[in-house]
Amino acid sequence: MNYASTPLTRHFFLVAVGFGLSACAGLPEVEPVDIPRLEQAVRASPGDTDLQVQLGMARFKASDFESARTVLQSAVDGGNESGPAYLYLGLV
Repeated sequence: MNYASTPLTRHFFLVAVGFGLSACAGLPEVEPVDIPRLEQAVRASPGDTDLQVQLGMARFKASDFESARTVLQSAVDGGNESGPAYLYLGLV
């Protein structure tokens, strides 16, 4: 069996690349515990697409893929063209 071509291997590779891209793009590392803080920040600054991307990343890490897709799509529609925005949107 070729493990390099299994869907799970590709998924973990893409997530690892995403973490690398997010570090390169200057976005802070986020975790599911950050979701309440990020939701509040997005409510306070709804036009801040970087905050939306961070919220989408945190929701992705919490396995809340539908909510992650919604907020990431909103960030992209709002003009965010960052690597992490497109990467995480592609993963959900």
